[in-house]
Amino acid sequence: MARRAIASVAVALGAALTLSGCLGDSKSDAGSDPVTPGTASPAASSPSGAGTPTDTASPADSSSPGGGAAPTPNGWKTVGGPENQLALAVPPNWTPISLTPGDLADRLDQVGIQGADQATIKQGLATLQARKAIYALDPKSVVDGYATNVNGLCQTTGGITPDLLKSAVNSGLTRVGATDVTTTDMPMAGQQGVRADYKLRTGAGVLEGRQYEVIGQDRLCVVTVTAREGRMPSEADAIASTLRFT
Repeated sequence: MARRAIASVAVALGAALTLSGCLGDSKSDAGSDPVTPGTASPAASSPSGAGTPTDTASPADSSSPGGGAAPTPNGWKTVGGPENQLALAVPPNWTPISLTPGDLADRLDQVGIQGADQATIKQGLATLQARKAIYALDPKSVVDGYATNVNGLCQTTGGITPDLLKSAVNSGLTRVGATDVTTTDMPMAGQQGVRADYKLRTGAGVLEGRQYEVIGQDRLCVVTVTAREGRMPSEADAIASTLRFT
């Protein structure tokens, strides 16, 4: 059972890492400056379908579905919904990106990613589109072509149980090449979840990751925040604490 649980977590993590930061690694055209994906207004052309962002400018409301989630802070945007099996909120300056194929193309155009780079990104996100993942980035964080980002997805538990989750997360991260892994308990969505901090060496340099995993409503949900080493956003835990099952 433990081996099966570790494999389940590794699959979820591998999918999450596929999405981490990929929108920040591109240039709009050969010979151009690195893309700074902050030119699109989050409210413009609100995407539909998987990962649909919803502006939440109303006062925080703790009575929303998915009891146990932290209230959504004023002005934060909700990303996700029933099609994604989870939803969470991101700060007002972050940009939600819909992974619905048609909406993805429009959103990439808006942030200035076009041509061959857009095609490469679409190909890389195919798996995440199939998994109905949600994604948002902080456009102000772009440094040397990398944007701080968050993604989330859910899958079947694969037999994992809450008491095995922490060890499975630790082993799963190590299995996919993460280093300096530390895990702590963290309540999310009314359940006991796990927070894991780690580093990952990639073609974009050393990245710092913080992954949150929680089991509820017969699913394992994974939220991953990724940034340049030393640039983990102070809002990371607050973002994860708004997670709710949908």
